[in-house]
Formats: sequence, structure tokens, C-alpha cells
Amino acid sequence: MERSGIRESTIASFKRFLNLFPHGADQTFVILKGHLLIEEQVWQVIEENVKSSTPLKELRLGCHAEIAFAESLVANDSEEDLWKFLRRLNNIRNKIAHNVKPTGLNESIDSFVNDYPAPTYSDDPACQFEFCLWSLFLWVAEYVESPTKAVEEVTKEKDA
Repeated sequence: MERSGIRESTIASFKRFLNLFPHGADQTFVILKGHLLIEEQVWQVIEENVKSSTPLKELRLGCHAEIAFAESLVANDSEEDLWKFLRRLNNIRNKIAHNVKPTGLNESIDSFVNDYPAPTYSDDPACQFEFCLWSLFLWVAEYVESPTKAVEEVTKEKDA
């Protein structure tokens, strides 16, 4: 069943996202956790669109390759920005994951937020960045047909 044009599976996935997302936490944790939750959706796009994802799991693709592969499976020209922003988020995550003292991180985040096609949610830059991550999660989740077992488990826990 759909509410307002959004699939129940997308709503369930977003409930899990909100349950696990560290709202208001340290910027590094917000980036890492937000990226991980979004990357799960990218991987699910892949799993749903290939005959067997097992060989791909054995390749241990990096997130950049996963994004490119998912894009090749489902992309259309009107969604070019989705894949661009997934790559930009991955670049932001890489800055903190591969550098003890990342340079240009705040500038990359500000650029991401300023360019992201979402309305202004907050005057607080940290909250606006989180809002962009929420939106990006939902954007990629639209390509996922059914929730994973993890989504179903968290949804059952929250609804109980």
C-alpha cells in the first residue's frame, strides 16, 4: 500500500534510517553513519537488479564502484543529480575516513548543502546537512522495491 505516492517499503526503510541516524551528533559520526545507511540502499538497488549478488560481494567493491554499478542498472537521464550527490557524499566520507586531519571538509559539506536540490529546512548548517542526508536516503530508497530483513525487524520493534 502507498501513502501519498510513497511505497510502504520506502516508509519502512526511512523509519529505520531515522531510528539509526545520529541526529545532532558529532559531524564525523553523522557523516559516517549517514553514508553507511545510504550505501546500504545503493547496495540493495544492486541486489534487486542482478540475478546473483554473491559474486559481486566477493569482489568487495568500494562505494564509488557500487554507486556506478547501481547507476548503470537503474539510472535515467532525469536522475543524474542523484548519482552525482551520492558520489559527493562518498567523497566527503572519504575525507574523514582516510585522513586524520581532513582539509577542506567544511567547504565540501557547505558546497554539498548549497548545491543539493532540497528546500531550506534549517538555518543551522549542521541540521541542513542532516536534512540533505535524509533527503538523499529517500531519493535512492525510491529505487528499492522491498525492505531488507533489517528494515522489517526495526519497523516491527518500533511499531510494537
